Formats: sequence, structure tokens, C-alpha cells
Amino acid sequence: MKITDIHAHYDDEKFEGKEKELLAELFSGNVETIIGAATKLETSKNQIELAESFEGFYASVGIHPENADDSAKIEYTVKELEKMLSHPKVVAIGEIGLDYYWEDYYLDGE
Repeated sequence: MKITDIHAHYDDEKFEGKEKELLAELFSGNVETIIGAATKLETSKNQIELAESFEGFYASVGIHPENADDSAKIEYTVKELEKMLSHPKVVAIGEIGLDYYWEDYYLDGE
């Protein structure tokens, strides 16, 4: 059986630069496809870099609401994300914050 992970954060700091080693190991096993999820502009770029390094890795680009607090940069950020959408290994927009269990980020707490 082959495995597809549709929401991964292998560029997370807990991997301390060992993400490519980990991904190589995963792809040598039962993992066939991974979609890396971005949470800000920097991680969007990281996901594309990983996608360029591994055949079965694809990227999503986007900004989670908790990372969208700098309104002065938002226009620039949106333009950069729009450019990234034309990359052949970008397959989704996300992570965009529809995870309602983070009550602190929603006005009514629901």
C-alpha cells in the first residue's frame, strides 16, 4: 500500500535541517506523495524548494491568519504568492486557517 500525506510541515524547525534526509527515507518506503503546507511567505518558498528536490513532493502556498498581522506587507505578500501559483509543483493554496480549534484567533471564540 502506498501512502499520500496531504498536509505536511516537513520544513518545521523541529527537523533542524534534516528534512531532506527524512523525506528521502519516507519516499524510499511506502510514501508516494506528500503535499507540503505553508503558513507564511517564507514557508511557501520552503515548500517549493522541497518540491523541486523530490519527485513525489508537491507544495501548497499561503498564509495562515496568525501570520497575516503585518498589513504593510500584505500587498507585497499576495503578489509573491500569486507568482508562486504558476510553479508546476504548486498544487494548492494553504494553509489559510480554517482550523477552528484555535479559539484565540477568532473574535467570538467559536
